[in-house]
Amino acid sequence: MSESVVPTYYDLLWPTLQAVIELGGSARLDEIVRAVISNEGYTEALQSVPHGDGPQTEIEYRLAWARTYLKGGWTPFIGPPAMRVGGGLGLHRR
Repeated sequence: MSESVVPTYYDLLWPTLQAVIELGGSARLDEIVRAVISNEGYTEALQSVPHGDGPQTEIEYRLAWARTYLKGGWTPFIGPPAMRVGGGLGLHRR
Protein backbone atom coordinates (compact mmCIF):
# COMPACT_ATOMS: atom_id res chain seq x y z
CA MET A 1 0.00 0.00 0.00
CA SER A 2 1.23 3.48 -0.84
CA GLU A 3 2.13 5.64 2.15
CA SER A 4 -0.77 8.02 1.52
CA VAL A 5 -3.49 5.58 0.39
CA VAL A 6 -6.07 5.69 3.17
CA PRO A 7 -7.78 2.35 3.92
CA THR A 8 -11.49 2.14 3.11
CA TYR A 9 -14.02 2.28 5.94
CA TYR A 10 -14.58 -1.44 5.29
CA ASP A 11 -10.89 -2.18 5.88
CA LEU A 12 -11.10 -0.16 9.12
CA LEU A 13 -14.01 -2.11 10.65
CA TRP A 14 -11.88 -4.75 12.39
CA PRO A 15 -9.17 -2.33 13.60
CA THR A 16 -11.94 -0.08 14.95
CA LEU A 17 -13.57 -2.92 16.88
CA GLN A 18 -10.19 -4.08 18.19
CA ALA A 19 -9.38 -0.54 19.36
CA VAL A 20 -12.66 -0.23 21.28
CA ILE A 21 -12.07 -3.57 22.97
CA GLU A 22 -8.47 -2.58 23.79
CA LEU A 23 -9.73 0.70 25.27
CA GLY A 24 -11.82 -1.22 27.79
CA GLY A 25 -14.92 -1.72 25.67
CA SER A 26 -15.89 1.96 25.51
CA ALA A 27 -14.31 4.79 23.54
CA ARG A 28 -14.94 8.18 21.97
CA LEU A 29 -14.07 8.70 18.30
CA ASP A 30 -10.88 10.63 19.10
CA GLU A 31 -9.70 7.72 21.29
CA ILE A 32 -10.55 5.23 18.55
CA VAL A 33 -8.64 7.29 15.97
CA ARG A 34 -5.51 7.45 18.15
CA ALA A 35 -5.65 3.73 18.96
CA VAL A 36 -6.18 2.60 15.35
CA ILE A 37 -3.41 4.85 14.05
CA SER A 38 -1.04 3.53 16.69
CA ASN A 39 -2.05 -0.14 16.33
CA GLU A 40 -1.89 -0.08 12.54
CA GLY A 41 1.31 1.99 12.39
CA TYR A 42 -0.07 4.51 9.90
CA THR A 43 2.49 6.97 8.60
CA GLU A 44 2.40 10.73 9.08
CA ALA A 45 1.77 11.03 5.33
CA LEU A 46 -1.34 8.86 5.56
CA GLN A 47 -2.53 10.68 8.68
CA SER A 48 -2.22 14.07 7.01
CA VAL A 49 -4.38 13.34 3.93
CA PRO A 50 -7.17 15.92 4.17
CA HIS A 51 -10.84 15.07 3.69
CA GLY A 52 -12.08 17.55 1.10
CA ASP A 53 -12.03 21.12 2.36
CA GLY A 54 -13.12 20.23 5.89
CA PRO A 55 -11.18 20.19 9.12
CA GLN A 56 -11.02 16.37 9.30
CA THR A 57 -8.39 14.13 7.82
CA GLU A 58 -9.45 11.30 5.54
CA ILE A 59 -8.49 8.66 8.13
CA GLU A 60 -10.65 10.40 10.78
CA TYR A 61 -13.55 10.57 8.32
CA ARG A 62 -13.30 6.90 7.38
CA LEU A 63 -12.88 5.77 10.99
CA ALA A 64 -16.05 7.70 11.85
CA TRP A 65 -17.87 5.76 9.12
CA ALA A 66 -16.40 2.47 10.32
CA ARG A 67 -17.68 3.25 13.82
CA THR A 68 -21.09 4.20 12.43
CA TYR A 69 -21.38 0.94 10.48
CA LEU A 70 -20.36 -1.11 13.52
CA LYS A 71 -22.86 0.67 15.75
CA GLY A 72 -25.72 0.59 13.27
CA GLY A 73 -25.33 -3.05 12.40
CA TRP A 74 -25.68 -4.52 15.86
CA THR A 75 -27.83 -2.52 18.26
CA PRO A 76 -29.92 0.63 18.53
CA PHE A 77 -28.19 3.59 20.17
CA ILE A 78 -29.05 6.45 22.47
CA GLY A 79 -26.88 8.96 24.26
CA PRO A 80 -23.66 10.81 23.42
CA PRO A 81 -21.37 9.67 20.59
CA ALA A 82 -19.26 7.05 22.33
CA MET A 83 -18.97 3.40 21.51
CA ARG A 84 -19.10 0.54 24.01
CA VAL A 85 -18.68 -3.15 23.36
CA GLY A 86 -21.06 -5.06 25.61
CA GLY A 87 -21.53 -8.73 26.33
CA GLY A 88 -21.53 -10.87 23.23
CA LEU A 89 -21.23 -8.88 20.03
CA GLY A 90 -23.51 -6.00 21.05
CA LEU A 91 -22.24 -2.47 20.73
CA HIS A 92 -23.90 0.25 22.77
CA ARG A 93 -23.57 3.99 23.21
CA ARG A 94 -22.74 5.13 26.71
